[in-house]
Amino acid sequence: MSNTPGGMEEQLVALYAEREMLASELGVADADEIIDMVRNLEAQLHSFYSVYGSSPGLDDPATAQLLAQVKEIDQTLADAFSEKTVTLEIENDRPVLRATWRQTTQNGDRQ
Repeated sequence: MSNTPGGMEEQLVALYAEREMLASELGVADADEIIDMVRNLEAQLHSFYSVYGSSPGLDDPATAQLLAQVKEIDQTLADAFSEKTVTLEIENDRPVLRATWRQTTQNGDRQ
C-alpha cells in the first residue's frame, strides 16, 4: 500500500467503486446496514431450518411419486410447449409445487 498522493487517489477511487457496486447489487453500501442484512438473513435461515429442518427431504415416497408425475408430464408436453417453469414455494408453512407450460406463438404472444 503506497502513501503517495497518486496511491491514495487510486485507493479512494477503488473504495468508491466498491461502494457503488454494493449499493447497486445489494441496495446498501453502509457497512452497518450490510452487517444487519446478513444477520437478518442468518436469523431467517435459522428460523426456516428450525421449521423445515426435520421435514422429510425430496427422497420420501410421496415427494418422489409427485416428482415422477411432474417428470412424466414434462416429457409428454416438452415438444408442444416452448416455455416451462417449475417452482417450489412455501404457502401457509407448507411446500407447494407449481408447474406451468406455455406456448409462445409466432408473434410472441403467450397462450
